[in-house]
Amino acid sequence: MSIESVLTTKILATSGITALIGSRFHWDVAPQGTALPYVIAINVSDVPDYTHQGEIDLRSPMIQFTAYAATKVAAAAVATQIKAALSDYQGTLTDVYVHHIMLVNEFSSCDKTADGTQTTFFHDLEYEVCYQK
Repeated sequence: MSIESVLTTKILATSGITALIGSRFHWDVAPQGTALPYVIAINVSDVPDYTHQGEIDLRSPMIQFTAYAATKVAAAAVATQIKAALSDYQGTLTDVYVHHIMLVNEFSSCDKTADGTQTTFFHDLEYEVCYQK
């Protein structure tokens, strides 16, 4: 099972998150017309670890979760729920042993449409997810 599917299951099983976004959690890009608020996750980097004997089963990808919403407060509320679900997590998710999920970066901002009529706020959380492959 991929780490993406394991994290998807964790996010969508967290009632605090789904109360805010429903099932609007997507990898890489949201479908056009997705209603706010929603979350996009991106596997930013996933470089294998090696020893002198070759590649090992331990992986530590950087995963970025971005909460999009109509207000800064709403984006921050979704981010707070993601942090509650993932930060410092250790244990088994589905059939994958997770050594740790560590928050390494966090920031927020906003985007305006080209005509300036609509602003979308976002809150980014970047995690190192160390797990046994």
